[in-house]
Amino acid sequence: MTNQWNVCYEFGLREGWSSYYMFENQSNQSGSQGWEVRLMLLWNEIEVIQKSFLHRQLGVKSSTSYIR
Repeated sequence: MTNQWNVCYEFGLREGWSSYYMFENQSNQSGSQGWEVRLMLLWNEIEVIQKSFLHRQLGVKSSTSYIR
């Protein structure tokens, strides 16, 4: 069972880095300079993933307010 988790972890890690580099390349090609602009574009998606983790893994109610 542990080996399956390692494979899943490694796959997720590779996919995460691949997505990050793809986003960086797209940002650079579009002329989007600065981390603030890039973060604004990604923030909603990052927030959805984070809220899902908090809800599923830690039992935080989905109705709990999220203060930035």
